[in-house]
Amino acid sequence: MTSISTRTLIQVTAAGVALAVLGTGTVAVFAASAASGSDEPAQATTGAATETRATVPLVITGGLETNPVDNGRPVRLIAAALDVPAKVFREAFSHVSPAPDFNPSPEREAANKAALLAVLAPYGVTNDRLDEVSNHYRIRPGETWPHREATGLAMIENGVVSSVRLTDAGYGYSSVPQVRVPGYPQVDVSLTLRKSTAFEANGSIASIVTSDASAVDARAVRGGKALRVDVDPDSASSSYRLKIQQRSNGQWRTVRATRTRGSQDRVVVRLPEGRYRVVVPAQHGLGSSISAPVRLRA
Repeated sequence: MTSISTRTLIQVTAAGVALAVLGTGTVAVFAASAASGSDEPAQATTGAATETRATVPLVITGGLETNPVDNGRPVRLIAAALDVPAKVFREAFSHVSPAPDFNPSPEREAANKAALLAVLAPYGVTNDRLDEVSNHYRIRPGETWPHREATGLAMIENGVVSSVRLTDAGYGYSSVPQVRVPGYPQVDVSLTLRKSTAFEANGSIASIVTSDASAVDARAVRGGKALRVDVDPDSASSSYRLKIQQRSNGQWRTVRATRTRGSQDRVVVRLPEGRYRVVVPAQHGLGSSISAPVRLRA
């Protein structure tokens, strides 16, 4: 995991002093003493450092590959637009006899449509919708179907990639495109694609995360009645969403949803006695994370 910074947080409690060292890419959760008299831990630093932030455009390529069995047709997109599984559309198309010159006679065209609807109609596909989707994705050899390339940015903090985000999700991708961050070949970026019956959402990028997803760690101070949550890396532009879960009857149940606050992305959550953990969903180009359990005692 790439490191951006290292922080030492000291929490003073009625029982003494608890020391927790937090590294980048971690979410530290620890019980806070109600007797400490302070909602904010002291921060110890060993030297001043100049923070630098920049953005770099992502390079997104490919994403127009098709399954060899489909002979260049974007079957995944066609099936998604019709709201049927791809294997169902392939089965329907196996009964079609395409015209070699891409100019079928009226008789052949009617027979092909009847063959398609015989399989697709039970899935709710109408004649008009089949025409609309077929016309949208119809291509000749050497052509590509309507699509728009996605764009995105990588956030660089102190010389390392802290997160990635989309500026345009694009559409019309029939396969997952490749993404790289110029100047950072060691950073892997993962994508997922969206299926939709809407042409300008079908084949768009649904999510983008780096392989350097933030990890979660948790430390507890006995006697506390609150959780202190600190999410790293700090986000300069927005807070982190998170869920507080409590262990009850052998299962984890969400009891609170909240956000971090301030430039250091922290929040204090006061809770009754029990066993808790913090869940940080995927966001800001970082993967989801779950803290180790923390027990709060009266």
